[in-house]
Amino acid sequence: MNVRRSGKVPIRRVADILIAVTIAVAIAAIAAEAWIGAQEPTYNLTGASPTPLQITSTRFVNNGTGYITLTIKCTDTHQVTVGQVKVNNVAAIIDSTSTLTYAPSMSGSITLDNVTWSSGNLYEIDIYDSSGMGIASTQQNAP
Repeated sequence: MNVRRSGKVPIRRVADILIAVTIAVAIAAIAAEAWIGAQEPTYNLTGASPTPLQITSTRFVNNGTGYITLTIKCTDTHQVTVGQVKVNNVAAIIDSTSTLTYAPSMSGSITLDNVTWSSGNLYEIDIYDSSGMGIASTQQNAP
């Protein structure tokens, strides 16, 4: 920095520094806004906010060690891909014939194989995307 004998910094130098700091702050604010805008929405499986997939029906088959079939509808405006399904907080085996990627308004089904269930018991079924974010949930009593 160029300092005169009087110990004062030239006004031009101060103005240059202020302009540089202002530009740096503006760039940081724009970058932060772009980053925040690019974040995926978060969904609340408690029903307080909409989720991108809706479980429209749940079918329990073969009491004991059987399977559960979920009918799904995409209610989001973007494509949604299922990464995992849990029954009572335990990862379920997804049948290979299940539909895992849903375009907007698309319907399909997910079959969960080798699920042990008993008539009359309540089962919580949660669906997650590949990042672990909850994208659908239901609680159903087995018939």
